[in-house]
Parts: sequence; structure tokens; C-alpha cells
Amino acid sequence: FENIEKIQKLSKKYSHAMRDSADEQCQFKYDWQEGAFPNCNVIHEFELGQLNRMLGRMARKRLRLREGDGNDLVQYLSHGYWRDVWVLSHRNAPDESHLKEEEELTVLKTLRYEHDFTDRNYDRHRKDALASERLSGSPYVVDIFAFCQNTALFEYGKGGDIDAKLWPYDEEEEEHLIAELSSWEKLDMAYQVACGIADMHGVEE
Repeated sequence: FENIEKIQKLSKKYSHAMRDSADEQCQFKYDWQEGAFPNCNVIHEFELGQLNRMLGRMARKRLRLREGDGNDLVQYLSHGYWRDVWVLSHRNAPDESHLKEEEELTVLKTLRYEHDFTDRNYDRHRKDALASERLSGSPYVVDIFAFCQNTALFEYGKGGDIDAKLWPYDEEEEEHLIAELSSWEKLDMAYQVACGIADMHGVEE
């Protein structure tokens, strides 16, 4: 009986790491919802070895590049529950005359170290990438450029997020404040959010 209990315990742990399967109550509505469009080569084209350099620092101080550094800079930006978020800066001119305005910014999301590389997580981010791909025609949703397993490359949203817009953080007071927004600004923000949600519900079949 001890062996049976051990097997049952391990089976539950294993099943928790497996992706959700379709059943009678939850069926895929369209065939494309079961698929994926990974393009890992695009992810691997980026040089991610420049963590020791701050974004834009090279342009401001005219620092020389080390041989083999490539034209990309990377900086940690933030994180969600599942993934870390990095800002990638691609320099079109790898010389000292390069200006920050010429940087091409994108966002890379990678699985956080505290989470396991499981089939369930692979499928979780497959769904995320698939939804982003289907919504790439919407001006209210950031574009996705590449996807590979738990990693994805997205458009950089220079306007920040809604949370920071509504509750900006005061460094001196060390607390979040309520932003003083006009009725027009609130209405405009609500309109954009509603349009994004409408595009999600009206995604192509």
C-alpha cells in the first residue's frame, strides 16, 4: 500500500505538469486553436550577452565596443508571475557615431528561473503566442515578432502600462499615488481598453 500511495502521489505531480486537454466541457472551437507557429531562429539571432551595459549608456558616453559584442544591448525591465521581461536594443550602426534615436527596441519575455520547463508551461505560452499572433492586426494589441517554447519577442510599448498611468509611484514618498487625469483622458483610456477587448472577442475564425 505504501508503494501504491507513492505512485499515486507522483502521478498527481506529473499530471499537474501536463497541459490541459480538451474534454466534453471544454472543446477547441476552431482548428487553429490547437496549433502553434514557432520561429526559434529569430529568437536566436539576438545577442543577449550585453547585460553588463545599460540601455543607451554606450550612445551617451561613446564607449567602444569589444570585439565580438555584436550590435544588441539588453536590459532587465520587469516581470510577471511566469516570465521575466527584457528590453532589447538593436543598434543599426555599430560605431561611435550611433545615436540612441536609431535604436530599434523590442521586448523579450523568458520563463522565470523559479518555474519548471514543463509541458503545461509550454502549452500556456503557446496559447499566449497564438492569441498574440491572431490579434496582430489590432492597433490596440502589441505585435508579436517571434515565439519559441516559453520565450517570445514582442513590440515595445513606449507608453508604459495602465497601472503606472493610473497609480504612478512616487520615489520620494515611496508609495503609489492616484493620478490626476481629466475626464477626457479617462474616457480615451477606457475606449482603447474596450477596443482591445472587442478585438479579442471578434478574432478571425
